[in-house]
This record gives sequence, C-alpha cells and structure tokens, in this order.
Amino acid sequence: MNKIFKSQKIVLAILMVVAIFMLSSCATIFTGTKQDIYVNTDPPGAKVYVNGVDQGVLTPATIMVQRKSQVKYDFQKEGYIDGTVVQHGSFNFAVLANVFIGGLIGVVIDVSSGAMWQYNNQGIFYQFKASPDREEDSNIRSSGATNNDNE
Repeated sequence: MNKIFKSQKIVLAILMVVAIFMLSSCATIFTGTKQDIYVNTDPPGAKVYVNGVDQGVLTPATIMVQRKSQVKYDFQKEGYIDGTVVQHGSFNFAVLANVFIGGLIGVVIDVSSGAMWQYNNQGIFYQFKASPDREEDSNIRSSGATNNDNE
C-alpha cells in the first residue's frame, strides 16, 4: 500500500512540473513568438527583406516576422535607391503574468523566445527616392536630348 502511495506522489510531482512548464511563459502562450506586419512602399512593387532574408513578396504585403528587440526591413525596387527601416519592439506586458503563473521559468522562456517583445500595428512604410541613373534617364527623355555628339 505504501508503494502505491509513493508512486502516486511521484506521478503527481511529474504532472505538476509538466503543468508549470505548460502554464509558464505567458507572453509566449498569449501573444506568440511571431507577429504579422503590413509593409508598403511608394511606389509599390518592391522586394521585401527581413533581417537580410528575402520574404518572396512584393509590396504591399503582410508578412510574419519573429518577435525580437528590433527587426530590419530592406526594400529594393529597380530604378530606385534601396531603403531600410528598423522597427524596435516594445515590452509585451503579457510577460508580467509570469509573476502570478509562470515565475522565473516563464520569464526565461519569454525572453529567450522573443515573446517579450511586440510591434505596433501601424505597419512599415518606405518612400523610395529615384536613383541618379533613373533621374538622368527621365531628364534626357523629357528634354528630347540625345547622347549622340557627332551631329
């Protein structure tokens, strides 16, 4: 009888440890480690890179990014100067729920997973500037000038 009671205690202890890990990391559970971000450019149709990785989309688009303290967005469009926007994360208050539920384990998980950060929902916008080559081409076309000096 004492063996059964002892094995039940062990099972109960294991279940409690598992429950603590499952209920900890509140920000990870409630808000996740990734977030959808809307990106747009003027003019539209730019390639989007997040932290140097091509996202395989053209603006405007919604992309999913890993939550971090900051994310770097690069935009490329032929005829325009490449652009960069850096988005800084803000503190995700869901981490504070760890004080009541997850404790130190939950805080460590939220910090290491990136869930302690969140981004505003205003999206990312970049205004392109024409490259000097593009400006020269448009000036030549608009003035009617040619590049033939032999005439």
